[in-house]
Amino acid sequence: MQGLKAAPVIVDSLKITAGTLTGLKIDLMTQVTNPSDIRTSVGTVVFDMVYQNQKLGKVIMENLTLNPGLNKITAKATLFPQTLPAIAAGFEFVSRYVMGKETAAAIEGNMESTDIASVKDAFSQIKLTSVVPGLGQKLIKSTTLFLLSDGEGSVLMDKAQTTVDIYNPLDVVFSILEVNSTVTYNGQQLGSITSGPLKEPITVGPKSTITTPKMEVSVTDPNVAGTILGALDPNNPVFYPDVWLRAKQKVGDYETFIEYRQEKVENRVSLPDVESPAATPASAPPSSSDPAPSASNSKEINTQSIPSATNVTVTKIVDKKSTDDVLPDNTESINVNSNSRNSTIISNNVNGNINGNSTVISVTA
Repeated sequence: MQGLKAAPVIVDSLKITAGTLTGLKIDLMTQVTNPSDIRTSVGTVVFDMVYQNQKLGKVIMENLTLNPGLNKITAKATLFPQTLPAIAAGFEFVSRYVMGKETAAAIEGNMESTDIASVKDAFSQIKLTSVVPGLGQKLIKSTTLFLLSDGEGSVLMDKAQTTVDIYNPLDVVFSILEVNSTVTYNGQQLGSITSGPLKEPITVGPKSTITTPKMEVSVTDPNVAGTILGALDPNNPVFYPDVWLRAKQKVGDYETFIEYRQEKVENRVSLPDVESPAATPASAPPSSSDPAPSASNSKEINTQSIPSATNVTVTKIVDKKSTDDVLPDNTESINVNSNSRNSTIISNNVNGNINGNSTVISVTA
């Protein structure tokens, strides 16, 4: 059997097919060369799967028959590291695979590799190394960064929200249970996500893409973030940061951790609707052409022209959908037509819905 060392075992692909409570189920598509002129049948054999000198699990080749020359064999592996060093090695092995990195690993025989007594010793001496290819498909399709308003006409620069379009290239469902992530751009850290245990796992079906719920982002350096965001094209606010992720997840039913890095992820920036508070206009002396204030009088004004409106004072602009404020009885009824958002105006102590895009505004005569 040591003649197998004459040619390396080639692993064409690794496919994670299932996750149980105790381990990951893996299909290994391999090429094994039998250098002899003799056809060899040894039944089912079991090898140790080894990485970083740690036993990660078992590789099973059922009804193994090696014809002279090249043999294509599908091996069934189960990854179930038992010791702390093996668990750490398994975490690294799976992370490298998911990131698309090639990884040198080995299958090693032992005295239990075969039931055939006459070849037990020979099988115990087998140690075949190979390079396992990475996954080759990216998990993050794109992200969206949602900037937030401070309610006073400005953008918050110390926090934001994000969603992530995640693709699952596996043949088994996976669920993200906890997220710890950082985002960098040109070597500078922009922000981070530390979710803690998620109330609802982010679950992605096999070969499927989903958009995550919004997650809170802590901005690392508002000045750096402001410089980067300020340089974006307002008509196409997209940039391409690097993402690092450490996630607690379940692959099928198997719970594990994964570390993942992806460079130049498409990130689209969603700007909030913000307006600077309008300045209070100087009072103007009444003229004979000005109508007297009246609770029944209704005016049509545009928020852009409020400062020049006669006998109208803007007391505040509120960045939210509605308000419970009650204006004085002498407040005029004002119809607002601006370019901000759907809102409610409260005038003459009566709630009135304004259709179209408008803002919440309090006015006094």
